[in-house]
Amino acid sequence: MGRGGGRCVLDGSFSDLELKIIDGTGTQASAYSEHCLSRGFADGDKNGHLAGAELSPETIRDILDQPDFESFLAKLQAGPMTAIPGWVNGHFSQLTGPNDPLFILHLA
Repeated sequence: MGRGGGRCVLDGSFSDLELKIIDGTGTQASAYSEHCLSRGFADGDKNGHLAGAELSPETIRDILDQPDFESFLAKLQAGPMTAIPGWVNGHFSQLTGPNDPLFILHLA
């Protein structure tokens, strides 16, 4: 069983990826443990699609139409930046998100 509501990735390019995670018992090297890469995609209200108004074309257009960077960033963080990790789940939805190769695509 994976972490963060996910399950171990069993096939594909990242099926054998083992992540080193601090297990919360300390900060020394011995406090690290290895876990499989986990994901737990949520179907939401539409099977096979990202769920939520945070990802609709209208919302994305509204984010891109913001008059300044601060407004753009606030709307981006309140919408897609939060919704996508919640959809992927597993490591991606936790502080371990950067361990998942999908994380880089999300930020791009």
